[in-house]
Amino acid sequence: MKTTVAVILSLLLISSGAFIYYNDISMDDFTGKAISFSRLSSIISRIRHPTASIPPPNPADTTYPIHLSLTDARNPAFSGVDMSKYQRFQEENPKVFGQMIWANARNSTGKSIIYSNPNMERLAYYIALLEAGQPFPYTAPPAGFNRRLGGEDKKLFTEEEALNMWLPKIAVSLYVEVNKIVPWSIKSYSENELAILFDGRRFLTYNYAGIEGYTTNLHYLNPNGQDGITDWNPFYTLEFLKSNKILETSKSLSTASSKPAIRSSGTALLPSTDPKKEAQKKAIYALTQWMRTNLIHESSTSGPEHMALYGYDGPFPLDKVLNPPEGAESLTQGCTGTSSMYGAMLSLINIPAQKSRSMDRHIAPLFPTVGLALIHGDDPYMLYYRRGLREVPTKDLFVTTEEFNAMNSAPFEEYGGHTPDRREQTEYLENIRAARLAYTNKAYVLLRERAADVLLRIPRGLTEKTLETKWTTSFWKPMFNETEMNAMFSAMDAEILRIGEGNYTEGYMRICRGIINVGYDCNILPR
Repeated sequence: MKTTVAVILSLLLISSGAFIYYNDISMDDFTGKAISFSRLSSIISRIRHPTASIPPPNPADTTYPIHLSLTDARNPAFSGVDMSKYQRFQEENPKVFGQMIWANARNSTGKSIIYSNPNMERLAYYIALLEAGQPFPYTAPPAGFNRRLGGEDKKLFTEEEALNMWLPKIAVSLYVEVNKIVPWSIKSYSENELAILFDGRRFLTYNYAGIEGYTTNLHYLNPNGQDGITDWNPFYTLEFLKSNKILETSKSLSTASSKPAIRSSGTALLPSTDPKKEAQKKAIYALTQWMRTNLIHESSTSGPEHMALYGYDGPFPLDKVLNPPEGAESLTQGCTGTSSMYGAMLSLINIPAQKSRSMDRHIAPLFPTVGLALIHGDDPYMLYYRRGLREVPTKDLFVTTEEFNAMNSAPFEEYGGHTPDRREQTEYLENIRAARLAYTNKAYVLLRERAADVLLRIPRGLTEKTLETKWTTSFWKPMFNETEMNAMFSAMDAEILRIGEGNYTEGYMRICRGIINVGYDCNILPR
């Protein structure tokens, strides 16, 4: 039997091309006491789909194509699944698979999953579930194990648990790409853009603090990981993107306008001439608009209470954030959680969202394929950007990557004998930007604050909470000079009167009631 198998496989090798070296087939495949049907199937599959043209330096570098295990191939649910289109994609795009890096005890620095037959079979299994329209095989996030590390309680996961969160994400991404579900392709992406999508070390940190386990660790000094969320069910997230029209929005290709879009800051932002990039922007804006309406920045002091509300003792499960249980809200653990959400959700439709340090000690998402960024991960729901009947347009929340870099490296502005540090300087510039955007758009959140000054705070002597105080004393340097600030207040007062049809108090009430999901009590008026 052993000799017969060797002869058959040798003939297959010769018939496949005498001048091709199969670096994933070695003589070890033909020798030994016996050869299993599983091993035979794997060898034949690799002969049909070679992945390199030079022999390996050692057997440990054997590579594998995407293929179902024998057990999965016999599954009636997968009878109509065609894996050959994924194998062709793998053959034609080795740089994509080169970025699918996973770290573990055997290789702590990481190695592509093409060198692991079990992982390639498991990846094929998740793809087959998608192709066959089958449900996600798990109904709850992994249990993991808890450790007290560096004064914090950390949720860690075993390698099995970690792989069963990461590989389904890769499967969804490949499913979207191969079936052309979005109008752009990852084929033209740079190595860095592919790494943002696929590198497992950017998803989970291996061997955290010397422990054999994986964590969602994310810190401004090391902006990798998915801290703030447990991204465990990408099948659900993909359906969310569909049902909330975010995926549908991304499919809408439009020709960019020949006229430049003018920022409220006065700088021109030329639209892309690439309609596929414009489609990606639409998807990013649509997700951001959902965040603006729904996300609530949780208080760190109520973290345990919120975890109990979500029924999980780790970072918020993403599905529960998107669809909170009765009595709960869509909570986010600040800029880390929101930046992680961008990465988790947009990666499924192959839009890279890179997490970066910003404003010295915060995290922000950057979108390299479209050249956009948020200055701060909290921007979608921060005060001046909250939604209302009139609001700052979602697209204006974003800056170009050049503007992002310029703000985070801006020269320090000495004033009154004080030279700011990096955090002070960037927060100062970001607050001015947000206030100007809100003022230019006469956003309801800003008008309400001004009306509350006139009707509530100043009559009660609460001047330390007024806009004037905030804009002059929040930083080492006033945000606006007195002349500019008074002109802004006069213009806002005129708009409040207009909204109230000549009645300032009525204007306040209408504005207050026109703000979405903020929870203001509009009936607190001076006696």
